[in-house]
Order: sequence, then C-alpha cells, then structure tokens
Amino acid sequence: MNSELVRVASPRLEAELAPKVAALTLAKNLLSAAVKKPTKALGQMLIERGVLSEDQLRIALMEQKSLAMPLGKVLVTLAF
Repeated sequence: MNSELVRVASPRLEAELAPKVAALTLAKNLLSAAVKKPTKALGQMLIERGVLSEDQLRIALMEQKSLAMPLGKVLVTLAF
C-alpha cells in the first residue's frame, strides 16, 4: 500500500492509522512472497514420497501434453 494514499488532514488520525497501514503493508508483502515462492513440481514430490516411479511420471507427462489436462487428472486417469 502506498503511504501517500493514507495522507489525511488530521495529523492525529494519520498517526493513529500509521501502524495499521504498516501491518497491512507487511501482510501484503508476505503474501506476495509466499505466492511467488517456487515450489516442487507435483511429479517430483510424488517420486520423492515413493508414490510414483520416474517411468510413470514420464508416461503421465507425455499423456498430459497430448490430452492438455492437468497432471493430477492424468495420474488419476492412468490409475498411477
């Protein structure tokens, strides 16, 4: 949030709102960072947990390309 947006005529009100604006700005920044944080791919997580083999993932990814479906749906369809 831009601090210029909360400039008000009353310095007392501005001082009262400042901590709230700071807290909201921090929350917004934390949420933005969480959303942008890279995560492991679904296939890699399933392989690491022993749920899926590398060959099964390779097959599922090929099917995903040809069917234009999300990987999770392809895995369910293939019963992997």
